[in-house]
Parts: sequence; structure tokens; C-alpha cells
Amino acid sequence: MLQFAGTSTRLWQDLDRPISGRRIPGSAPVMATGVVVGLVVDVFLVRTGFNLAYSDAQSHLTIARRLFDTASGIGIQQLGTVWLPVPHLLLAPMVLSRWMWHTGWGAALLGSMCLGVTACAVYRCVARWGGGWVARLLGVAVVVINPSMLYLCPTALTEPVLIAAMAMCLAGLSGVITRQRVSSSGAVAVFCGIPAALAALSRYEGWALCLTGAVLVAAVVWRRTRS
Repeated sequence: MLQFAGTSTRLWQDLDRPISGRRIPGSAPVMATGVVVGLVVDVFLVRTGFNLAYSDAQSHLTIARRLFDTASGIGIQQLGTVWLPVPHLLLAPMVLSRWMWHTGWGAALLGSMCLGVTACAVYRCVARWGGGWVARLLGVAVVVINPSMLYLCPTALTEPVLIAAMAMCLAGLSGVITRQRVSSSGAVAVFCGIPAALAALSRYEGWALCLTGAVLVAAVVWRRTRS
């Protein structure tokens, strides 16, 4: 019990510790909390069947399942509809089990992870902007208690993946803006470019993020180096 209390105290104190380079204390507990909240919502909604209320959600589950289980030829040729591929590729391992596919639990698990990633990314953004523990937790609360986010979490819709990818990219861009020195091209590619690419290949709204993010990085570099 004393060990648990000590761990809880340390985690609470991490929420207001200063940023050290790329490390932002409290990120891991916040992400874990977001995943747990998502799983709690999953238990309720999957049981009611509301997670499959939209026909699009059923279609996404079917596309992901068809990647390795179909009479017309398994493989990536099953992709290529009006929907972009990343959500289906991420969903595919989650629906290897027929039960996970049929009930939608595969999508629910993916959505919970996306909720955790989104909460963590928002937390890191607020921390980069100089917010203390109150501001950081308020930012996280906007994500984890938002009814729309909580409904999307258990569904197989593409929005949870898009929002998580965009949030990761914005967290990376916040680091580029707030760091004292110019970030290396490799760091920008990893922390901003890869999440932006995931967003662009999840939904078409991500394309706008790629453009505006590139303009933002160029403006920051020009302002600091005039080159």
C-alpha cells in the first residue's frame, strides 16, 4: 500500500515537472489513462451494438478482414476504395479473430489506443506551450470526457486514427516552435512528418495538415536562421 501511494504521488508530481528536452514527465500515465477510459466506454457501447450503428463502420471492419480472409484474393488489392488505407491496415491485426471482427471489438481496441495517443499528444502540446498541471489536465479532459470522442472510440470509423495522427503531428510541431534551437531535419521528419503522413493516408483532412505544417516549419526555420 505504501509503495502504491509513493508511486501515485510521484506520478502526480510528474504532471507539473519542467520539460527536459524531448521528455515531458507525465506523458505515459496520461496515455494509459486515456486507453483505460476508452476501454471502459468500449465495454458499454460494444455490448449495446451502437458501435456498429453506422454502415460505414461495418464496411471498414469488412475491408480490414478482407485483407486476409476472402474468396476473391487476399492482400492489399482489397484496398483502394474511396477510403484511404491506414485505418484498415491498423485495424487488420485487430480483426484476425472472427469474434473481434463480428462484434467490433477489434475496432474498439484500436479506438482506445487512439484515444490514449490523442490525450497524450494534447497533454504534451499544453506542456510545450508553458501550461502547468491544471492547464495540462484540462486539455486532457477536453479529450477524454468529450461525448463525440467517446462515441467514436469504439467504432471502426476512420476519425479516431485521423485525430490521433493529427494530435501527434501537432505535438511535434509544438516542439519545433518552442525549442530554443532549430530542430534537425531528421527530428522534424520523425516527430512531425510521420504523423502527418499517417493523417494524410487516413482521411483527406490530413492533406491540409501536411501543407500547413510544412509552411509552419519553413516559417520557424526562416525566422531563426534567415535561410
